Amino acid sequence: MSISELQSIYNKLKDIKDYLVKVGPARRQKSDTVQNKIIEAQVVYSRLEFTSSDIRKKIENSEISADIICKDDSDSKESNKLSKMASDNFDLKSAIALLPVMTGQEHVTLQIIDSIQLYSSMLNENGKKQLIEFVLKTRLTSSAKLRLKSSYSSVDVLIADMRKYLVPKKSSVAIQSQMFNTKQGHRSIEKYGAELERLFVDLTIAQADGNDEMYQVLLPLNEKIAIKRFADGLSNSRLSTIIASRSCNSLSETIRTAIDEQLLRPDDEQSVMRMKQNNYKKYNNNFSRNNFRPNNRNFQPQHVQSSYKSRVYYNNGASRGPQHRGCRTRGPSSNRGTYNRDSYKSVAHASQQQHDDIEDKLN
Repeated sequence: MSISELQSIYNKLKDIKDYLVKVGPARRQKSDTVQNKIIEAQVVYSRLEFTSSDIRKKIENSEISADIICKDDSDSKESNKLSKMASDNFDLKSAIALLPVMTGQEHVTLQIIDSIQLYSSMLNENGKKQLIEFVLKTRLTSSAKLRLKSSYSSVDVLIADMRKYLVPKKSSVAIQSQMFNTKQGHRSIEKYGAELERLFVDLTIAQADGNDEMYQVLLPLNEKIAIKRFADGLSNSRLSTIIASRSCNSLSETIRTAIDEQLLRPDDEQSVMRMKQNNYKKYNNNFSRNNFRPNNRNFQPQHVQSSYKSRVYYNNGASRGPQHRGCRTRGPSSNRGTYNRDSYKSVAHASQQQHDDIEDKLN
């Protein structure tokens, strides 16, 4: 009874495995049925553990022979071997799911190259040849087909030509200059660090030029440069000093440390932003105050113009306003000429004399 149950459990697990392989990687990530299959496999596996312990006890008690179990195990190994041979063959559905169609964008081309490397490692020699034909016929654009050969003997040669002719080369000098000129500015630390990480990786790839050994040598050297550049380009000088004093081993660790320090000291960042805002307001106020008047020598502010309108002028400019009893001011602009002290005194004296005469008559 236990042996037949063990065979039934094996068949159920095999069916679940075949189903998961058949649906492909794309549907395995999205389908709810796949999750149900996984739960079912867990239940069946728990039954397998219980049945296995029961069979061990029966073998120890000599109730059943171990030769029967060995025969069933050899049959299962042969079945697994056949299943592995089937997986080594080229599968069109798996290839379509793994390899995207080239669009001319760099990240899509790099994704195709990585997918070719992954899928070719699972195939036998005949499957690799079919994979090469599939890529050349269905995954490339018309311009990419003109740059590559019509056939390739191995996957490695195909990948090398794709990197050489389809992935644009970047100037290491230009990338290095861009990395040294990068600053945080008004961006967050995450965005600033992400840009430096991208430039650091692009610089290493451009300098290595496809040489893996050179890439491994340049990687730690360029990362140290990127760490120093990250600390120097921070907007907060206090945070920049703290990060420069730390001995971080990687750029990602440095970025994480800067984010943590900013969270621990939020007042520093707020005070810097507040100081910038106050300086900006003061500058705007001074600019408005000093530059509001137009370029006109006869311009007068509004309160001065209104005071002139409220006055009553008589006797060549002499006036007596409601708030300036007994005061004498200059007349309107139409009566003003060049300033002369003697003439001004004589006019003022005559106006005063005439004013006194009028008051005497009224009295």
